[in-house]
Amino acid sequence: MDDFAFDDAEVYVQARGTPSERLQRAAEAFSQIAQEDDQQAARTILAQLENKDAHDPAVRSSLDQRKVDIIAKGVSNIRRGGAIDLIMTAVAGALGVSLGYLSHKIADVRIGGVPLNAAVGGLGVGLGAVGGGQLYDSSLSVRNFFFTGGAMFSAGSVAYSLIHPEPAATQIAPGLNLNPGAGQGQT
Repeated sequence: MDDFAFDDAEVYVQARGTPSERLQRAAEAFSQIAQEDDQQAARTILAQLENKDAHDPAVRSSLDQRKVDIIAKGVSNIRRGGAIDLIMTAVAGALGVSLGYLSHKIADVRIGGVPLNAAVGGLGVGLGAVGGGQLYDSSLSVRNFFFTGGAMFSAGSVAYSLIHPEPAATQIAPGLNLNPGAGQGQT
């Protein structure tokens, strides 16, 4: 690739409209690319469902467009999700931070000042990031739910430990605080 090709393209794009207009055009281009990818994936799926050669251009162009559009909409929904997916991710975040905060309030276990139960949130992060494809058949939305919920659980636990520092009198050993209910009654 020519080292200066990107620079030339960048100068060309900058000369065409305001930053807002350029951003709008880029968003439209990405949307069009995504729709074309969904159509291609739908054609492959439909050809395979009809036991046809999915790689043959003649077969791909002869497929029923109505069926392709229905499958493409499903592919799009799986890839990008919908409004309910955004709502569920927000709910996972709110539940995660609340449960992390409350769990630390109930079982205040810290090692060196670090809340031990914050590591429990790592389970959700792991399920969402790594284990999603291997452990269970899930959509991106389910993986987002686990990842966001787990991360926010850890954040809630850390927030509790920062808001309520460990009392020095209840340390059993240096750096180990086993004080269930520490901070109860405090605001």
